Parts: sequence; C-alpha cells; structure tokens
Amino acid sequence: MTQLILKKCKCCGEEFETNRIDQFFKNRLHQVSHNNNKQSILRKRLAKINTPILKTLRIYKDLIGIKSEIRVSKDFLRGKGANIAVFTHVAKLDDQLVNFLYDIAIFDQEDFIVLKKNKQC
Repeated sequence: MTQLILKKCKCCGEEFETNRIDQFFKNRLHQVSHNNNKQSILRKRLAKINTPILKTLRIYKDLIGIKSEIRVSKDFLRGKGANIAVFTHVAKLDDQLVNFLYDIAIFDQEDFIVLKKNKQC
C-alpha cells in the first residue's frame, strides 16, 4: 500500500494528495499553465534586450541589401530608429577588434558607420 502525501500545487496553491514525491501540480493543466506563465515572464524580460537588437538588425539588413558593404551616416541610422550602440559580440577582423551585430561587422567612424557583411560568422 502506498502512502498518500499532502502537497501544495505550485500553480494555484491548493493542497492535494499524491503518492508521488516528485509531483508538484494538481493536474497536467496546472503544470502547463504554470510553465506558460514562467515563459511569458521570461519573454517579457528578454524583449527589453532583444527588441532593440532585432530592430537595428532589420534596419542594417535592409540598408545593406545585396551589397557587401555600405557607409551610412549615424544621424540617418538614428532617424530610421536604429540603436547604433547595440551589438551582439566582438571579434577580430583584419587584426582589429570589431563590434558585430550577428553577421554584420560595424566599423564606427566619427560621423559614419561602415556596415560590412561577414561571411565567416
């Protein structure tokens, strides 16, 4: 005979009986609801970081198009809504450290930015 264990559901807080020590929810619907809520909170937190990055990436990709390299004014980029301060990583390219936004190398000059597609990334 198995012994029933009294537990508190992580989703609703109600107490329920189970014979498993690794059960944390009254039923499958409560488990799914709890996990969906956790992921929703995470998505909202990540959106603060990902939204400006993805918006800037779209702008850069639209501007570059089929070209391999372009030179663009910083004021023009700001006017388009790009956040010129965001980048995803730093890597060495032609013996210098360069900021990248995914596969686009960003060469920062005084009033301009040179965007270059990088085939290596």
